[in-house]
Amino acid sequence: MSKLYQHIDANTQAARWDQRYGADQDSWVFGRRPSCMAQQAASLWEELWPGERPEVLDLGCGEGRDSVWFASRGWRVTAVDISTVGLQKASRLAMEQDVTITALIHSDILQFEPNPVYNLVFAGSSLHGLGDACILYLRKLQEVAAIGSLHAIRLMSTAAEGPEDTGNMYRVEPGELLDLYEGWRILDTSENRVCILRTGRYHSFSELIAQKV
Repeated sequence: MSKLYQHIDANTQAARWDQRYGADQDSWVFGRRPSCMAQQAASLWEELWPGERPEVLDLGCGEGRDSVWFASRGWRVTAVDISTVGLQKASRLAMEQDVTITALIHSDILQFEPNPVYNLVFAGSSLHGLGDACILYLRKLQEVAAIGSLHAIRLMSTAAEGPEDTGNMYRVEPGELLDLYEGWRILDTSENRVCILRTGRYHSFSELIAQKV
């Protein structure tokens, strides 16, 4: 059984991330370089559809490191985040790297309606924050996805102790994310544990990149 928690209200979420991203305007909390999962998702897309540029949806884009990197490849990117400060820093990073993010949308993910125009849906570490709505929203993403499109999803798991405050998180059991994508073509999947140096606690994640068939 997955550990299920109630979704914190949008205003509380926004204030928390605004404070974290705004603590230092000259540094990026997760760095400016793209995540490993973003790089892997791009590599797999280019292997499957060489020369074609996807419509990318980055859910929970934060300060924009992955959105900017996708855009640097000439891809159209819609970046969604609840944090105004995060979106401002994403816009700044895009300008610094002379790339254009197609749309920067200030929204709680739950209020954003997905549609089949997106060929690559990327949720690097955001959907577990939806709490008890996580799986319902993930199912909605799956239902509207067009055949051939890719999902790159990363969710916090129960394999490690996790953060001290997990009151707003849905944490999957190891292997659960893979089960949720039954019927899809699994291109990459992993379970990993990460030591968070500033707290000394271990966090664990389930990651998956899959294609709808």
